[in-house]
Amino acid sequence: MNKDILIDILIKNALQEDIADGDHSTLSTIDVTAKGKAVLKIKQEGVLAGMGVAEKILRTMQPDIEFTALKKEGELIHYGDVAFEVMARVHTMRTINIKLYATHEWYCHTYP
Repeated sequence: MNKDILIDILIKNALQEDIADGDHSTLSTIDVTAKGKAVLKIKQEGVLAGMGVAEKILRTMQPDIEFTALKKEGELIHYGDVAFEVMARVHTMRTINIKLYATHEWYCHTYP
């Protein structure tokens, strides 16, 4: 099976298992149409890996996101660097927060 197809299957299965019917706090408190901007801020030095998968996860949730890569795969990264920015519905970003926050700082700001 093609690598991209396997990654898509893995993403869909992981989202279904971990998120299922959504983040209930977000669903009950934030308007479904609210949009925002988030950044992935690096917490420790290393080599950037997985940014393409992060974008794929976000696009699986919301295909029309605005994703801006500020670093490249394989690039040396340092504490405080910003790897990428994304503009999307707040619901998308809050739901994905469950997956991304474990290893990186994920800042999300709501815009009216």
